[in-house]
Amino acid sequence: MAKKKIYFIPHYFGNLRYFGKLIPFLKDQFDLNFLFTPKALLRNSKKEIEDMRDYGAGLLEGRAVEIIEPTKPKFWLPLFSLIGSRLAFRRAVREFLEKTKPDILIGAEDNEFYNNLLFLEANKKGIKTIVLQWAIFAKSLMLDPKNKGLQKKEFKNPNLLERCYGQLVESLSRLLGLYRVTVNKVGGGTAQKVGVINKYFYDLLKGLGVPESKLEVVGSIDWELARAAQRAVSEDEEKKRLQQKHGLDLAKKNIAIFSIPFNLRDVNILSDSEQLSLYERLVKMIQEILPRAEYDVLLKIHPAENLELYAPLRKLGVKLFDKAASNEELIALSDLYIEDSSTTNFIAIIMNKDCIFLNLFQLPVIEESKEIFGIKKFVYDHEELRGLLAAYRDHALPKQYDQSAITTDNCAQKIISFINS
Repeated sequence: MAKKKIYFIPHYFGNLRYFGKLIPFLKDQFDLNFLFTPKALLRNSKKEIEDMRDYGAGLLEGRAVEIIEPTKPKFWLPLFSLIGSRLAFRRAVREFLEKTKPDILIGAEDNEFYNNLLFLEANKKGIKTIVLQWAIFAKSLMLDPKNKGLQKKEFKNPNLLERCYGQLVESLSRLLGLYRVTVNKVGGGTAQKVGVINKYFYDLLKGLGVPESKLEVVGSIDWELARAAQRAVSEDEEKKRLQQKHGLDLAKKNIAIFSIPFNLRDVNILSDSEQLSLYERLVKMIQEILPRAEYDVLLKIHPAENLELYAPLRKLGVKLFDKAASNEELIALSDLYIEDSSTTNFIAIIMNKDCIFLNLFQLPVIEESKEIFGIKKFVYDHEELRGLLAAYRDHALPKQYDQSAITTDNCAQKIISFINS
């Protein structure tokens, strides 16, 4: 019997990587593929797309990633050209579905235009359409995407003409069958099912109007991989192999910092130089309290970042890790984990690691994530951070979290069953 064909639809490296982590668990049962829609091509630079294509092809053992290119009109007329490009995308979607004949489409969202229309057309052909949550999202941003405090420049509210134009585009798109949402939130679009990480997100999306019949808690494949990595490093030979794989000093303890970019599109409150200075100051403080002779500092960048920004930190002895490095293995090999608010926090919490969670800019979107992870407290200033680092050195660091947010075991099997149901 032929395997069912799945197309994952990532739009940037972070969810490409998450979907890729599912491949070892799914490849025996499914024919697995990647599709880039115009959202991916428009969101990422040419170099980022090339990197994503190479990474995806590697996961698919050399098979090419499918791409639906954005339509570029010869000349631009407001409204007519936009609607024309959307109609052209629908034609391209229909051709893709007819040519590839997928059984299942899995994306990270269903309310943005491209996935919404792709899922809408797939539903007509009896193709299963699924949203699979891969990362956390803030409740305040779901309620107000123009949340204050995340940008150097304040958002300008659209004027009357801009509001009318936006409403006209949406009305025409709905009238022409190009767009359909119950509520304009993740899960409120055209996906038939939505798999979420934990009950917090189940309740959040339900409260925002996503039909409860769509929602199911499936956990995260990261949790499965975290438990596997923790088991691996409990065996001396495997731990030694992983230390050598990542170039770690077997005689030292490791302090793992996972960076959060405050200098990019979604959060833009720092310049590139200020972003580097933020982590340079953090590293120097760590090394004042935890001497380099005994401790190495590892810095793993966020999927949206460029490793070269942090290259000057190598002069301080920091070991830098690109976005493709294994989060699970690096955290399993580390003794202290330092982060802000990121899905990666779940990995350290599952492993019961010593942790310090930062919110040095006192951003509400970070503060509200305490409930998501079960974090007891974020650090607000450097003196408080200094005290916690000293407490860790003295084996007196209080536990900074509980494990109440980890609500699902056997996540791989849960996700497979969810896809099959």
